[in-house]
Amino acid sequence: MKILITGGDGKLATELKKHLKGDYLNREDLDFTQSIKLEKKYDLIVHMGAYTNVKLAEHEGRDDCFNVNVYGTFNLVRHYKDTPFIFISTEYAHQPIGVYALTKKLGEEIVKTHPNHLILRTLFKPNPFPFPKAYIDQYTQGDYVDVIAALLAKIILDWDRKTSSLEYLGTGRKTMFELAKRTRPNVEPNSVEDYIKETGTPIPKDYDKMKLPNVTLCCIGSEKYKAQQQKALDYSSKDIEFGEVKNIIVDTNTIDEWNRAVVFDLGDHVNTEFALLIHPDGFVVHPELWNDEWLQYDFIGSPFPTPKDNFSYRDVNGVIQRVGNSVSLRSKKLLDLPKKIGMEWKAFHGFYNEDGYVSVNMRHVFEEHGCIFAPLEVAKYFGRESEIAENKDIQKTFVFHKHQGRNKNYPNFEK
Repeated sequence: MKILITGGDGKLATELKKHLKGDYLNREDLDFTQSIKLEKKYDLIVHMGAYTNVKLAEHEGRDDCFNVNVYGTFNLVRHYKDTPFIFISTEYAHQPIGVYALTKKLGEEIVKTHPNHLILRTLFKPNPFPFPKAYIDQYTQGDYVDVIAALLAKIILDWDRKTSSLEYLGTGRKTMFELAKRTRPNVEPNSVEDYIKETGTPIPKDYDKMKLPNVTLCCIGSEKYKAQQQKALDYSSKDIEFGEVKNIIVDTNTIDEWNRAVVFDLGDHVNTEFALLIHPDGFVVHPELWNDEWLQYDFIGSPFPTPKDNFSYRDVNGVIQRVGNSVSLRSKKLLDLPKKIGMEWKAFHGFYNEDGYVSVNMRHVFEEHGCIFAPLEVAKYFGRESEIAENKDIQKTFVFHKHQGRNKNYPNFEK
C-alpha cells in the first residue's frame, strides 16, 4: 500500500517510521498550503502536518496557524478527494476555546466532506515527560509519542478505508500529572488555572469528556443486580458527562415483572429529555461515536436480525420492524406514554419482551402519539447485538448488547 504522510519530520512521524512504511513528506517536500502538484498516486493519505504552537497561535502566529491547519487541510482534501484520508486531530478540538483548537476543529469539518475519512483525536508527549510540572486537573486519553505511534500504525493498517468516523486515539482517561509521573517521578503538580494566569493562553481542562446534559444514563433492575448495574454505569460514564446517572432498583422477581417495570415505571425516574438504558451485558463501548442527530428520534436501539419465522418483529400490519433492542436511547415522551394513556400490558406470541412491546407490537400506538423511531440505516451505527448484513462493514458502534460475535471481547459485568 502506497501511503503519503504529511508532517514527515515531526515527533509523531519520527516514531511512526518505526512501525509503518510510507512517503514521509515535510514542509520542503510538500507545502500543502499551496496548490498540490504531486503526480504520484497513493492508496492512502495520512495528514499529520500541522501548526502546533498553542501559545503563538493566540498572537503573532494566528495567521500561520489558520493557513496551515485550515486552508492546508482544505487543499489536501480537495486534491485527494478520491483517496481514503486519515486526519490526525487533537483532543483540544472537542472544546475549541483557543485559536489552535479552533483551527483543528475547522480542519475536522473540512475532512468530514471527504467520502472516505477517518478523524483521530489524540495527544502525545515526548518520552520522558519534559516539564518539571504537570496538571492535576487536566484529563487526557493521550500517552507518550512512542505509544501513540504504535497504536496509530495499527489503526492505519486495520482501517477498511470505507467506514468514515471520528475516534479518539489513546490509552484511557488519566490526568496529565498521572501520565507525567510514569517517566518523571519527581514531577510537581500544578493547575490549568495557574497556566492561564501566567501565559494568558486558554487551554481546556477536560477535553476528552463529552457532555450530554439532556440524557440520563440508567440501569433498572432488582437489588440482586445492583452491583453489576453499577459497573456498567461506571464504565459507560467514564468518558461522558450525562445529565444524571441512575442505578434504579425496583421490586421485581421475574423477567416478566422487569419488562413491565421498564415500560411503565422507568419514566418516573427520568427527569431529562432522554434516557439511555443500558444493562450489565450491554452498554457504551465507543463514546466517541455519539451522534447528536440521534436526539431527533424517540427510540433508537440495535437492529434486529431478519426473522426466519412468520411472526417475529412484525407489527400489527404485518410489517417487519428491524429497529428495537432493550439497550436503547428513549425520549421522556416515549417513556411516559404507556402510563399516561393506560396502555394494555399483554404478551405477544407468549412473550413479555419490553423492547418488542415498544418497538414492534405497540409501535403503532406510540407513532399515533407522535413518537419517531430511528430507521435501520441510522440504528446500525448506534448499536450492535446481532451480526447482520447491514453492519458487516461497521467495525464499531456506540453501544452493544450481548457478548456474541464481535461483541464477545467487551467487558462482562454479569460475572
